[in-house]
Amino acid sequence: RGRPRPARGGGGGWGGGGVGAALVHNPGYAELAALCALLGGAMQLALAPALGFVMNFVPHPVISGFTSAGGLIIAMSQLEHLTGIPIRKDRLQVTTPPPPPPPPPPPTPPRPTPPHPPNPPPHPPPP
Repeated sequence: RGRPRPARGGGGGWGGGGVGAALVHNPGYAELAALCALLGGAMQLALAPALGFVMNFVPHPVISGFTSAGGLIIAMSQLEHLTGIPIRKDRLQVTTPPPPPPPPPPPTPPRPTPPHPPNPPPHPPPP
């Protein structure tokens, strides 16, 4: 709270805002960004046929899970706009599991039984 935060231009959040601020302060930024985008696309086009065989070794459940996770991330990012409830994106919201229950109390030792009274003496024989 006490330290200064970096300035954000435009929209803020996770993206978009910094580009506008960089364009204002650095006129050559747009050309560099366009060059990086074109080079990245050219590398993808050049390497896709050569490295596409790697996907043959990735199992279908992994590809399906990756695709499903991407869909969930996109859907969850739109919840804020759908519901109108603001969602903070500047920190990771992790829920921790509840603490384990306390251990059961130790068993109570058995109560000692009182000693049995001694056997009475045998009766004298009848007269």
